[in-house]
Amino acid sequence: MKKGILVIFTVGIFYISFLIFCGLSHNITLGNQASLVIKDDQNETFFESCYQMDILWTPLNDLPDLLIEGTVAVEDKRFYQHHGYDPIRIMKALYKNIASQNIVEGASTITQQTIKNLYLTQEKTYSRKIKELFLSVEAELHYTKEDILETYFNTLYYGHGVYGIQNASQFYFNKNPDKLTVAETAMLIGIPNSPNNYSPYLNEEKSRNRQLIVLNVMKNQNLITQQQYNQAKQEKLMLADFKTQTRSEVHGYYKDAVMQQCRELGFCRSNQDHFIIYTYYDERWYRIFM
Repeated sequence: MKKGILVIFTVGIFYISFLIFCGLSHNITLGNQASLVIKDDQNETFFESCYQMDILWTPLNDLPDLLIEGTVAVEDKRFYQHHGYDPIRIMKALYKNIASQNIVEGASTITQQTIKNLYLTQEKTYSRKIKELFLSVEAELHYTKEDILETYFNTLYYGHGVYGIQNASQFYFNKNPDKLTVAETAMLIGIPNSPNNYSPYLNEEKSRNRQLIVLNVMKNQNLITQQQYNQAKQEKLMLADFKTQTRSEVHGYYKDAVMQQCRELGFCRSNQDHFIIYTYYDERWYRIFM
């Protein structure tokens, strides 16, 4: 009995110390943080970024409820209950990883995904997961759930060099997020899990199957009615013209090359860095080669 009490007491002290450490630390910044401006040969701005990404920042209040609630239901159903990490998901993932003797499943919450996308690498190692855990708890202690969600939606990667829900909505459907249908919303919710597999431009069958999974979750969570579900299943998606969209993708290659060179020179390595970069980018030549 005494040993059990001692163990509980020790774990409690460790957890409190962990929270105090995370609360005193402040290594991250969330929200709309313009950090990089790139100028062309006419001294005109052709790229402005947040977190070194080409982002059109959209406040959370301007996003439709179905998009927000559907994403939470699919990606992190206990988002509003946990404090940056989900112990239940961690235990399930740990069991599967131990059984397979490899990291085959993650347990990342929306907070952890946001931290990973902005501050960490994509490598699947336990050391990276530990860093992710500490920074996620820190984020939850310093920011509201709404702050985290807003940053998450605006920095998600949707494939084809597209970051953020506003850019993704325009890229795939040529409309703003608040104009998306239920079927289009489900498609966009499903893509970030694996953009190379679920982009409808790259793999129509896989993207369709992923969309159906999202629609089922939305229906089971009572976010949409049976009638909306049936209509969304039957809806033929009207994607934007990919040939037109790839122009912005090639445009992004120049930006990516500039940023890569800056990193090699020791700049643009942190989201807290603020730079204005002047280049010889000439849109007239760009249009000729396109």
